[in-house]
Amino acid sequence: MKRISQLILTLQNKLHLNVVRSPRDVVIAVSLPLAIKKSYVVDFVLIEGIEVAILSVDELKTSGLQKHLELYDRALALPLLLNITEGNSTLQKFLIDKNIAFVMGEDTVYMPQFLIWVKDLTGKSDFRRTNTKKLSKLAQMVMIDTLLSKKNHLDILCVSQAFEVSTMSASRVLNEIADHKLFTVEKNGREKNYSLSHPIEIEKILGLMSSPKRGELFVKQSDLSRIEGLMETSYHALSSYSDLASMQNEYAIEKSRLDPSIETYDRAYDDEYVKIELWKYDPRVLASDNSTIVDPISLYLSMKEEIKTTDDIRVHNAIENLYHRIKEVCSD
Repeated sequence: MKRISQLILTLQNKLHLNVVRSPRDVVIAVSLPLAIKKSYVVDFVLIEGIEVAILSVDELKTSGLQKHLELYDRALALPLLLNITEGNSTLQKFLIDKNIAFVMGEDTVYMPQFLIWVKDLTGKSDFRRTNTKKLSKLAQMVMIDTLLSKKNHLDILCVSQAFEVSTMSASRVLNEIADHKLFTVEKNGREKNYSLSHPIEIEKILGLMSSPKRGELFVKQSDLSRIEGLMETSYHALSSYSDLASMQNEYAIEKSRLDPSIETYDRAYDDEYVKIELWKYDPRVLASDNSTIVDPISLYLSMKEEIKTTDDIRVHNAIENLYHRIKEVCSD
C-alpha cells in the first residue's frame, strides 16, 4: 500500500497527472508461472481515468524481463508500468534502451511513449460519449487560436474576419466545435455567442486534433529566400520550447502555398539541403505576433509520432515538456 501511494505521489508531483488507485481486484485471466507471479506485486491505478497495471518489485533482474512483461501484457490486457524500489544507472539504461516504462524510487520516471498512448486513449474514450470525428482543418485552427489567445467569447463575424472565410463557413465551424461539446452556445435574439466549455479538457481536445503535417520535401539553402510563408518547426522549434539543443533548421509551409517553380528533392544530398514540412494549414495564422516559430500545439501534434521512432531520451523529455507547457498555458 505504501509503495503504491508513493508511486501515485511521484506521478502527481513529477508529471502533474491525475492518478488514483483503482478499485479493481487483481484477477489474472491467463495462467502465469509461479516464479514470475512471485517476482512482482500487481496493483492497478487510474492515470487520467485510464486503468494501468503496476508491477512493483524491490530488485529488478533484467534476465527474462521482456518475456515476463509479454506474459503480463497478455494476462492483463492493460498498459504496464514497472515500479522499482531501487536501481542503478545500468538498469536505467537497459530499461530506456528497451523502451520499458518505469518509475524508480521517488525521482526517476520514464514513460514517454506510454504517456502519449494514455493521452490518445483518453481522447478516444471521450469519443464514445460525444462526436467521434476529428475536427476539420478550420475547426482545429479556431480551437488552437482560442486556447492560446485565451479568448472568452467568439461570434461568427470575428471568426470570419480572423480566418478570412465566409460567414457561412464560420457559422458551420463554430457549430461543429459546439457539437463536440468544446464550445457552449448562448443565443441573443438571432445572434449566437460561443465560449470555451469549462473545465478545459486538454487531453480530449488534443485527441480530436490531427497532425498538420501532410508530407515533407527538401530544397536547396539558396532557394529559401524565394519561398514565402515559412515558419520554423520540428526539432529547431522544439528547442525554443524546451532545453533540447538543435542547430538544424527545418521549416513548415501550407502545402498549397509552395511555389511550384521551386525545385524540390526527396532527400538531402548534403548540408546545403533543408527540410520543408508541408502542412494542411498556414502555420503563420496561429503563430504569436512577430514569431518565426510555429505555435506549440501544432508543433506537438506534428511531432508526437516522433516519439515512437526515436530512442533519444532528450527528445522524449522535450516533447513531454512541450505537452505540459501546453496544458499549463491552456488551463482554466
